Amino acid sequence: MIGPLLLPAARALRRALAGPTPVVPSRWFWDARGGQLHRDRAQAPAYYPARVERELYEAHAPVLVGLFEPREVAELAPGASRNVRVLLDALLRHGAGIPARGCAILDADPARLAASVRTLAADYPRLSVRGEVGEWHACWRLGPGGGRLVLLSGPGPDGLDPGALPATLRALAASFAPGDTLVLGVDRGRDPDGLLRACADPEGRAAAFHLNALRAINARLGADFDPDGFAFEARWDGHAVETALRPLRPMRVGIAGEVVALDPGRPLVTGRVGTWTRAALREQVEAADLELCAWLTDPDDRRALAVLRRAGAGRVEGDL
Repeated sequence: MIGPLLLPAARALRRALAGPTPVVPSRWFWDARGGQLHRDRAQAPAYYPARVERELYEAHAPVLVGLFEPREVAELAPGASRNVRVLLDALLRHGAGIPARGCAILDADPARLAASVRTLAADYPRLSVRGEVGEWHACWRLGPGGGRLVLLSGPGPDGLDPGALPATLRALAASFAPGDTLVLGVDRGRDPDGLLRACADPEGRAAAFHLNALRAINARLGADFDPDGFAFEARWDGHAVETALRPLRPMRVGIAGEVVALDPGRPLVTGRVGTWTRAALREQVEAADLELCAWLTDPDDRRALAVLRRAGAGRVEGDL
C-alpha cells in the first residue's frame, strides 16, 4: 500500500495511461536515477541540444544580466543545471548594482532539490540560494516575482511538447510580475535527423532514461511494470520527435490496487520534442499575453533562446 499523499498521483497516472493516447507524465522521469541517466545522456556526442544551449547561454549571459538586472535567477527544471551557473557567474560579475541577488530552484523531487540547494549555496556563498518543491508549472511556489530571470528548456523529459505550449505559456504568464523575464530554450528543427539521433541515441542512453520512468513508478507507487517488456521508440512526424515505450505483449499493470490494461498497439507516449520557427512561436507567445523580445540562435541555427516578457513590458530586441 502507498501513503495517502501519493493516491492522487496514482489516480492521475492511471487516467493518463487509460486515455485515448496513453502518456507517461514527465514527473516520473526525474528520480535520482533518472537525473543521473539524463546527465550521462547529455554528454553523448549525439545529444547536441544541451551542448548548443550551454554555448548560447555562455555567449549571451552577460547581456541578459546587464539588460534585465535580475534580482533572482530561477530554474524550473530538475536539479541545478549548468546553465543556471552560467547566469549566476554573469550576475556576480555584473557588480553591486543589484540590491538583492539570489537563485531559486523549483524541483518536484525533495531530495534532489535539497542536494542542488546545498551545492549551489556552497559554490555561491555571496548569493541567497533557496529551493521550492513543485512541478515546473507551479512556478507560483517561488513567491512574488518582479525582476526574476526564469530559465526553462521544456517541461517534458526531452523538450517542449507543441500541444502543451499554449497551457505552458498561460501558466507562466499568470505567475509573472512586472520585470520578470523568461528564457525558453527551443529547437529550430533545422536538423531533423540530428534531433532524432539526440532523442534516440545509438548507445541506448535515451532508452535507459525513458525506461527508468517505469522503475520509478514501481518504486513510488508499488506498481508492477516490467520494464524489460517494453521497447523504446522515437519517430519524427515533420514537426516534432515523439518518443514512446511500446509494450511487447498485452499487459495488465497494477497501480495502487487498480489495474490498467496495456496493448502493443497503443504505445505509451513519453514525450514530444517540438521544433519552432520564430513566427510560429511568436504567435503562441502573443496569444498568452506575452512578448517575444529577443530570439538568440547559434551559428548553425539549431537551437534558440526565446526571451519572453509580459506584454507591454518593453522590447529590448535591438540590444541583443
